[in-house]
Amino acid sequence: MGDRFFVFQLVDEATTQQLVEAQDREEARRILVEVIQNYLYTLKETNEDVDYRFKRDIVIDLLYSALDFAIGQKFNLEKTSCVIELTYRVFKASMEKPLPFEKAFELCKQYIQRHSLFRPPHSIILFSLDEIKAILHFFRWNVLRNYQMLLKAFTPEIHYEIETFTMFRKELPKPETLTEGEFINKDDFAVLDMFNKDKEIKLTKEELEDIMRGNSIHNLPEWKRQEIIRKQREQERQEKINRVMAKELAKLQQQFEEGVTKQDQDFEKRLAEIKPKK
Repeated sequence: MGDRFFVFQLVDEATTQQLVEAQDREEARRILVEVIQNYLYTLKETNEDVDYRFKRDIVIDLLYSALDFAIGQKFNLEKTSCVIELTYRVFKASMEKPLPFEKAFELCKQYIQRHSLFRPPHSIILFSLDEIKAILHFFRWNVLRNYQMLLKAFTPEIHYEIETFTMFRKELPKPETLTEGEFINKDDFAVLDMFNKDKEIKLTKEELEDIMRGNSIHNLPEWKRQEIIRKQREQERQEKINRVMAKELAKLQQQFEEGVTKQDQDFEKRLAEIKPKK
């Protein structure tokens, strides 16, 4: 499948089977260390304040939580391998930049969409909508919830030099008016297709509706018509997935905030119950 799809790439089929059948946590962690040992070597070579052992444990615990989640969802080997690599890719890319919280979650959604739509060679269907919801929930509570801590541990110390400069040294040109403008036919200019036509199918909404009804003036062969219809359905599926992701994100955000509030209240209650020693 190539590096674009995370099925038996980072974690091959035999290794995934070993992880699923691991007798305990320590055995699974040992296998995961072998899987990403090249990345761990890069962490060991850096001269930073955070101890290498702490960084290693953070990464391995993160991947183990992905494995534990996949086993709990009763995913097959392909999906289990993909979830582990999804977690690794999002974490690695986010820490190397480093990325802000919003872009990290956007990257997570892009990777999930790559494995939830049938649009070869761009994406494949691996996860269902219910599985996508579960994966988003996992990322929210296991990766993004601790994102600031991860950034603190893996972002090196950076020093900035700030300089001032004069903007707009020359007078800006006066904007042109529309008094001498003229009407044009948008279909005569291919550069306007990106605004007038569907970006994927390259047809206007009216032309697409004609093709869907089977009475298109373009005299398309049946195989081409079926291909356009298939692309349209894939777009509808992607739009549905995007709506589900947005809805689940809002729901997870609310659950996350309620959970944190409850934890704070419980902590304050227990703290108030502690009596000072005489």
